[in-house]
Amino acid sequence: MTIKISIPRTIDGTLDIPILAGDVLFVLGANGTGKSNLMQCIYGQNPDIARWTSAHRQTVLESSRPLLSPGERHNMEDYIRSFDISPEARWRDVYSNQRPSIALSNLLNRQADLNQHIARLSRQGDGEGSVRYASEHKDPIDTINGLFQQSNMPIRISISEGEDFLASKNGSVSYGVNELSDGERNGLLIASEVLTAPPNSLLLIDEPERHLHRSIISPLLTALFSERADCSFVISTHEVMLPIDNPSSRTLLLRGCVYDEHNQVSSWDITVLEAGAQIDNDIKADILGSRSRILFVEGEKTSLDAPLYSMLFPNVSVISKQDSRTVEIAVRGVNSSNDLHSLSAYGIIDRDWRTEGQREKLSEQGIYSLGVYSVESIYYDYRIQEAVVVQIKAEQDAQQSLASAKEALIQAVSNNRQHLVDQAIVQKIRQEITGLLPDKQNLPEGAINARIDVTKIRQTEEAALADFIQNQDVASIIARYPVRESSAFTVIAQTLGFTNREHYEKAVREMLKGNPEMLEYARSFTGPLAQKLSAPAATP
Repeated sequence: MTIKISIPRTIDGTLDIPILAGDVLFVLGANGTGKSNLMQCIYGQNPDIARWTSAHRQTVLESSRPLLSPGERHNMEDYIRSFDISPEARWRDVYSNQRPSIALSNLLNRQADLNQHIARLSRQGDGEGSVRYASEHKDPIDTINGLFQQSNMPIRISISEGEDFLASKNGSVSYGVNELSDGERNGLLIASEVLTAPPNSLLLIDEPERHLHRSIISPLLTALFSERADCSFVISTHEVMLPIDNPSSRTLLLRGCVYDEHNQVSSWDITVLEAGAQIDNDIKADILGSRSRILFVEGEKTSLDAPLYSMLFPNVSVISKQDSRTVEIAVRGVNSSNDLHSLSAYGIIDRDWRTEGQREKLSEQGIYSLGVYSVESIYYDYRIQEAVVVQIKAEQDAQQSLASAKEALIQAVSNNRQHLVDQAIVQKIRQEITGLLPDKQNLPEGAINARIDVTKIRQTEEAALADFIQNQDVASIIARYPVRESSAFTVIAQTLGFTNREHYEKAVREMLKGNPEMLEYARSFTGPLAQKLSAPAATP
């Protein structure tokens, strides 16, 4: 479904913007440029499918449990929808007490629906189906806790038998969510509104950074975008880093607005910035915050890289680039750019077949490569597999599944032995040729002679892989070869009891959310980068 937003412009007539499910549109501008008026305009054009969360409004939780019955909640939602269209809603909220209660009520209903469906399958004797349904449909409370962990919020939410929403901080005694700080409460309500919205909703969030630090709200929003790819988002903000952290988004840059005789905005001075566009210097000075660190990674935003690295480094803005080459270009570009002097950029790329010398040279420029072949090598590491499987199976069954997965991997690699060896040979040849290329400081005289003993390389690689297979050394196989180009990872996922690779890889990320020890273990694969990004960020 396509949603069309029409915005009156001061010059050049009306601006029509189509928005599809999964799209993110930021509304960025300094104070007084009409951001809140524009958000209300967008809401008024789509009241039936829009949900407007104004994070800068005062949020009051009078109780730790919802105070509205289902019927009262439904009626109150209608009242609020009608009020939010009125001009008064821009500066006054007569339903500030009811909005949080509605959000908690919707969250409680979503949790109850999930529990009832799982219980119904179990009562029908479909134990396997209930386990599968639970693994494929996220528990909303667990999802919120995972989002908070990714966003560096040390809060865990739970629901008591009496349907009270409780919170604990860093393992403290539980207390009612009505006792949360303003920022923590806003984080909970934003997450609740987004997670419980109907499919194909238009989700409007107004100034989410008002009560939450950038290091929290940026990863929280990015994670919510991923969770609700079936919805569209419009985010009004002063925070320039939010669109930078989400490079596939578009940005509406507001420079000003015109008011009519009723003190209502009639048009906006507005520019559309497509994905990757730079922010104008004249407004950047008003909205740019303190120094921030960016980590450029390979792949698309939905690839394996970005979701994992966002968890490993929650205080860093993770931005996806197409491949290792564009990661290198992005890091060098940001770190050498005077107009982005408040940013520090790093890169993390797959090791592939890079030599230690090549890796060291890249690290001097802030670009680090994994200690293993690719990011898949982390997902399918044996200890990671084990940590995932023991959560869903009894100890004996888990060990049997792991042993079967190991055998399946060895068999799949054996079946693809020639392909893996050939890939290794190609990369080794490229390495040797690249190593002969001079730079302008060391240009040779005469010819450059290169002799590469391909037969020796083949013998070495065939012997190495044969040795790994013979000794069932799956760790070395996964760390050294492009196993993703065989069927091995699919076979592992299915042998461990998952429908496909995607479900297994999703389970890995879910496991890491609640396992600090394994999160640190996964972080260790990034080598020196982990130490770099664990240090406090510098300030200008």
